[in-house]
Parts: sequence; C-alpha cells; structure tokens
Amino acid sequence: MNPGKQHAIITRAISHYGHERQLVKAAEEAAELSAAILRWHMTPEQETLKGLITEMADMYVMTRQLHMILYDVEEELRGEVMDMVDYKLSRLERRMDNDDA
Repeated sequence: MNPGKQHAIITRAISHYGHERQLVKAAEEAAELSAAILRWHMTPEQETLKGLITEMADMYVMTRQLHMILYDVEEELRGEVMDMVDYKLSRLERRMDNDDA
C-alpha cells in the first residue's frame, strides 16, 4: 500500500474512533507488543516471531496515529518529538562509542 493510502486510512481511523479511544488503543497495543517481544525472546520460534511481527505492525500504525493526534493538538510538538528522537539517537551513539573504548 502506498504512503498516501496509509495516511488516508490512519486519518479516517482517528476521525472515526476519536482521539480518546485511539490513545487507549495505542496503550493496549504497546502492552501487546511488549508481551510479544518477551514471548519471542523466551521461545524464539516461528509462531512467536509471527506474533511479534503482527504486534510490531499494530504498534507502527498506532504510533503513526499518535503522531497525527499530537500534531493536531499542537503543531510545535512535531519539532519536539523529532528533537527527542535526535537526542535519544545521540545518546545511544555515545553509549556504543563508550562500549567500544
């Protein structure tokens, strides 16, 4: 599916279900992803990997919705989110550099 179609469906879901319901759904999907990661870690088999992939896809969709919901509330948050992503990646890079030292 092309990105434009994905965006349209995600926008429709937020409009159809509303911000509050989708925020709760995002929290539920995050919990399900966490459980799937642990299941696959404990039992690395095809079935648990398939479950992990499914939950990763669900969380990807919900993360896209969270971005859109937050940006609807306050456009400046787009910059704040990306600034935090940059900060987190820089911190990760420093940690890895220190591990290599």
